[in-house]
Amino acid sequence: MKENNLSVETGSASISQLATIALLLIVATTVVFSGFMGQQKQVLQVKADAVALGAAQILKEYYGREEALVLACEEAALLADLNGVKLLDCVAEDTEVWVFIREVIYDFNVISRSRAGISANFEIK
Repeated sequence: MKENNLSVETGSASISQLATIALLLIVATTVVFSGFMGQQKQVLQVKADAVALGAAQILKEYYGREEALVLACEEAALLADLNGVKLLDCVAEDTEVWVFIREVIYDFNVISRSRAGISANFEIK
C-alpha cells in the first residue's frame, strides 16, 4: 500500500504564488498610477497654456502702456484661480508672458509652465 505524501507538503508553492500575485498587483498599480499622473500633467499643461494666452491677450490690448505688464500678470492670477491652480510666478516682458503654475495631485506638487507672446505684426490701436 502506498503512503499519501500530501501530508509532507511544506506550503512553499502557496507562498510563492502569493508573492507573484502581490508583485503583479504592485506592477499593475504602478502602471495605472503613472498613466493617470501623465494625463493629469497634460491637463495642467492645458491650464498653463490658457493662463498664458489670456495674459498675452491683455498684454496685446494694453501694449505700450506702463500698466500693461502688471495687468497681464493680474489677469494670469485671475485665470489661474478660475482654473483651480496656483500661480507661482508670472514674468511679463515687452511682447511675451511666462507663467508657472502648480497643482497638488494626491500630495504631489505638479508644476507646469507656459509662454505666450503677441504677434510681431499686430496693429497698435
